[in-house]
Amino acid sequence: MVATVQAQGDRILTLTSDQQSYPVDLYLDILVDPAGTLTIEDVTQPAIAAQFVPNTKRSPGFGITDAAIWARFDTLNATENLDWRLVFGDAQLAHIDFYYPAADGNGFVHERSGYATPPAERPSPYPHFVFDLDLEPAAQTPVYLRMQDRFTVQFWLTLWPKALFAQQDHTYFLWLGLAYGMLGLMAVYNVVVFALLRKRQYLYYLLFLTGTTLWLAMRDGIVPLYLSPDLLERGNIALRSLASAITIIFGILFVRAFLELPERVPWFDLIMRSLIGIVILMLLAVLIMQRGSVLMLVLALSVIAAAILGGVLVWRQDRRRAGVFLLAWVSFLVTVATRNLITAGLPLDMRIISLWEYLSRILLFGLLSVALADQINVLRRRSQEAEEASRTSEDRFRSLFEHAPIGIGISDANGVIEQANT
Repeated sequence: MVATVQAQGDRILTLTSDQQSYPVDLYLDILVDPAGTLTIEDVTQPAIAAQFVPNTKRSPGFGITDAAIWARFDTLNATENLDWRLVFGDAQLAHIDFYYPAADGNGFVHERSGYATPPAERPSPYPHFVFDLDLEPAAQTPVYLRMQDRFTVQFWLTLWPKALFAQQDHTYFLWLGLAYGMLGLMAVYNVVVFALLRKRQYLYYLLFLTGTTLWLAMRDGIVPLYLSPDLLERGNIALRSLASAITIIFGILFVRAFLELPERVPWFDLIMRSLIGIVILMLLAVLIMQRGSVLMLVLALSVIAAAILGGVLVWRQDRRRAGVFLLAWVSFLVTVATRNLITAGLPLDMRIISLWEYLSRILLFGLLSVALADQINVLRRRSQEAEEASRTSEDRFRSLFEHAPIGIGISDANGVIEQANT
C-alpha cells in the first residue's frame, strides 16, 4: 500500500470548475536530498516524510547544486474531470521522476522526463516536460516529483485540465512562432543587406543572432524534440554551451566592428579580444568536464557590461553611433543579470522572466538593426557631402581657370595642348 503523510487543509490544491489552470508552486512541500540516494519508498515513510518543508516561493530555485530535489503536493479534485496535465514551465531540467498512486493502491505509477530522457521515452511529445495525471472526483491524491540537474535546479509547475491544455498549447505555439518569426525576419533582412554591402558588421550580427536563437530553442526544448531527438544529456549540455559561446564571441566581434574599437579605443579593444580567448577556453572546459556552463552566463553578463562601457567610451566621439547601441544593450543587460540572480538561487517569478527573455532579445536585435541602418544613412550622407564638396571645389577651380588674367594651358604627356583658357 502507498504510505503518505496527510497535508494540512490550506496546503491542499483544490481543483474546481471556476479556474482554467492552477499554479502549483505555493502548494509544494520540498525535501533536499544532498546524496541523491532517496527513493519514493524512502520519502513516503513517516520519518523522512516529516522532513519535507512548505515551499513559500513562486518558481522555487536551488541555485547550483548536485542534490536531488523532491517536491510533493496534494490535490483534491472537486470537478468531474478525470484527465489533467502537470506542466513544467521550461525544458532546462535533466532528470525528472514523476510519481502518483497506482489505481489499485499498490505503489506508485512512475514516469521519467527531462532533457536527458530521449523524447520517444517521455510521457508526452511536448517541448516542455508534461505528465498526464488521472485524478478521481472527490478524491485527494498525493503527487511526488524528484528533480536533478548538473547545474541549476529551477522550475515552476502548472496543473491544467487536459482539454484546456490542448487549447493553451495552440496559443503557446502561436506566441512562440511570433517570437521566432520576428527574429527570423530580422535575420532575412540583414542577410539581404549583407549580400549587398559585404560589411562584416552584418555577418557578425547574423552569427550573433544565430547563437541567441539556438540558445532560446534549446531552452524551450525545441531542438531536442524536433531537430535532434537523440540528443542526450552530454549532447544537450554541449549544444547549450556552444550556443552560448557563439552568442558571446560574435556579440564581441559585432561590438568591436560596430563601434570601430580598434581605431577609436585601442586599449579597450584589447580587453574585448581577450574575452574571446576566455570564452573559447571556457567552452573547452565545459565540453571536457561537463561542468561549468553556468559560468557562461557570468561571462555573458561581463561581455554585456563591457559592450555598454565600450558604447559609453565611443559616445564621447560619436553620439549618433553609440546612442541606439547603448539602449539595445542596456535592455539586454537586465535580462542576463536577472538570469544570473536566478541561477544563484534568488526566488524570482520565472513566468514573467521567461516572457521578458523573448522580448529583450527581440528588442536587442531590433535596435541593433536600426543602429546598423542608421550607420548606412550616416555613410550615405557623408558620401553625398564629399561629392558635393568635390563638385564645389571643381566649380571653383574651373571659375579660376576660365577667368584667370593670364593664359593657362593643359597639355598631355607629349606637350600637346588639350585645353586653354584663351
